[in-house]
Amino acid sequence: MTYFIDFNISVILNAVDELQEYLRVKTQEFYDVSNILDESKYKFKFNFIQKDLIKKGIKEPGHIFTVKSIMNIYGVSENTARKLLRDLEKMKLFLSIKEGRTTHYIAPADLKNKL
Repeated sequence: MTYFIDFNISVILNAVDELQEYLRVKTQEFYDVSNILDESKYKFKFNFIQKDLIKKGIKEPGHIFTVKSIMNIYGVSENTARKLLRDLEKMKLFLSIKEGRTTHYIAPADLKNKL
């Protein structure tokens, strides 16, 4: 019985250590992107959603954003989602591709450098 308790406690402690390391890495990523945006020439032009989209774009180069996905994730209207993405495209931070009637916005691989 003692071995069983000891083993389970060690598994729990390892899991907590891994969680703390994961949170440390994620916190560092957040601060890195925040610093990049603060030092950017566009620093006063972004709202929270755009900053989050840029963060996702830096983390996942080539990520495709659509108006519908932005509407669903952030709970904004279609016009708001479209404006947010178009503004990022106008600043040449995202690329747009038209596929039928749908416009896809792509985070380029050099997004970090563009900021």
